[in-house]
Amino acid sequence: MSWFKRLKIGLVVAGAFGASSLFVKYLENEKVALPPFVNKVLSYFEESPPLITQEVLSIGSKIDESSLNLAPQAETINEISRPRRVCKDHSLGELKVKSQSNIYTWKDSQGVTHFSDKKPDNLSVEELELAGEQVFNYFSLNIVGADVPFEFKEKLSRAIHKMFTIYGQLIGKSNLKKVSINLRFIASKKGFERYRAKHASNSRTTTGFYDNGTNEAVIFYGSFQSAFKTAIHESAHGINRGVIGTTNKWLNEGIAEYLEMITTNLSSAEIAPNPDWLNNGKLRKKPIPLPQLFPSTRADWNSVNQSKYYATSWALIYFFMGNKPSRVKLAKLIALEQSNMCDQLTIKQLETVLGMNTKTLQKLFNYWLDKADKFPHVI
Repeated sequence: MSWFKRLKIGLVVAGAFGASSLFVKYLENEKVALPPFVNKVLSYFEESPPLITQEVLSIGSKIDESSLNLAPQAETINEISRPRRVCKDHSLGELKVKSQSNIYTWKDSQGVTHFSDKKPDNLSVEELELAGEQVFNYFSLNIVGADVPFEFKEKLSRAIHKMFTIYGQLIGKSNLKKVSINLRFIASKKGFERYRAKHASNSRTTTGFYDNGTNEAVIFYGSFQSAFKTAIHESAHGINRGVIGTTNKWLNEGIAEYLEMITTNLSSAEIAPNPDWLNNGKLRKKPIPLPQLFPSTRADWNSVNQSKYYATSWALIYFFMGNKPSRVKLAKLIALEQSNMCDQLTIKQLETVLGMNTKTLQKLFNYWLDKADKFPHVI
């Protein structure tokens, strides 16, 4: 072997040894200056999201996790509607019991116990816990902008509280989180349009929108009734974001459209069919086929078929909430969606959770749509 070939082999071996040493040091987080193209390749692997694993929450019957195919498959990429925005957790942590008594007790310097509904200054006091049903501190309601009447705020607060109890019935109180509901009301139509153009330019709404980046809902206050309905809808988006996380568009909007019609009393809530989408028991719009609805994207919802997507999503949630077996299926779906708050479910995952394929669900849904008896739900 000539000296030239030996020198060439020696340089190749030395280069390989040096490159492997640099890579080991890089993996050990030591500061090493790598060539630009190497940094570019390594940054790709650093920034790529890990495969997502989910733990299935069992409601009723147990689901076989191995059948869910939770890691996205290449051949089903069209089923995934994963947003590229940063996934933020807007919740305020676990629920705590809200104090109801406002009765304080303390002992003075003589050891005498006192009771009062006024908290004394500069004294260590305890608040009495009264017997009875626990009231959870589900949310904080923050309202800015237009001068909203006090009765509006009170009615809205009662409705949101009842909405949380509905979520609790579906997925259990232990799976709820406290949420900050931030509402901005704008009384001027021009003012609302300017704000929308600046913060939600892609939206076609004329009444309100929810910004999941800032966790703020912006609402046009044209009248008490219309603003209240919109406030319920946008508050539902805030709850969905904080409690469930990133959801499929149809589920997020369907729940919000469903809850729009909530009315409350002391012990229960009633949810009537939404007249925007139902007339004499029939859907006003031609429904979107479920295989098209489930993987629908933001672009689909901003198309000329927007009202059909809203109508179909509302109808499907109303269908699920109509009886206990269907509510259990919806609860399983929400629980799985909640188990990974930054991911959305594929059609295959939906079919596994619901225990039927899309074709069967479509037949049941069509049968329900054809019936004229759409009664209010008392919850």
